[in-house]
Amino acid sequence: MLSNFRTEVVFKRLTKRDWAQVVRLKAKRSDRARDGKLKNGTVITALLAVLAQSGRPMRYTEIHQQVEAMLGFPVCRSSTKQLLSAEASHRQPRFERVGRGKYQLLSQP
Repeated sequence: MLSNFRTEVVFKRLTKRDWAQVVRLKAKRSDRARDGKLKNGTVITALLAVLAQSGRPMRYTEIHQQVEAMLGFPVCRSSTKQLLSAEASHRQPRFERVGRGKYQLLSQP
């Protein structure tokens, strides 16, 4: 007999061989990595979808609001702004800057 009743119960359960493996639920698909950061391409994919749905030039603030609405969680404003700026000046851009703070999707050949 052990002096600690709880420990004794645990040891008795361990000596029995009727263990059952715990059933694990499948993890739901997420746009976030294990460290909590967004996965690569999450924001740019949503951004391109927003521009494709609109079919017209949009202001940065409109794009940002719709990206957040589409993803369902807040997105850093600087991330959206940086993606717009970098992609518009890219060698093979998918959208273009048509005015100050206005962007539109380029027609795909």
